[in-house]
Amino acid sequence: MKRTHEIGHTNELRTAMQKLTPEAHQRIREAYYKMMEGLHALAEATEELAGDSETDPLLIEHMMACAAIEALRKSRLGAVV
Repeated sequence: MKRTHEIGHTNELRTAMQKLTPEAHQRIREAYYKMMEGLHALAEATEELAGDSETDPLLIEHMMACAAIEALRKSRLGAVV
């Protein structure tokens, strides 16, 4: 069940997006999906190339990319665009 403030934020975001020109809305939509696609590609690449050590720099970067993906999943923008 969604929290009331999340529903409110989603509605406010949807209203704000509807006020944009179609071109501006499309620009945000494309940027959002391009960003998510890039983060997924980064997470996959760093995971594939990382060593087994918990201190491997590529593994650390992989974990940060995964954290960024998770943070963006909490964003309501993906549901609105």
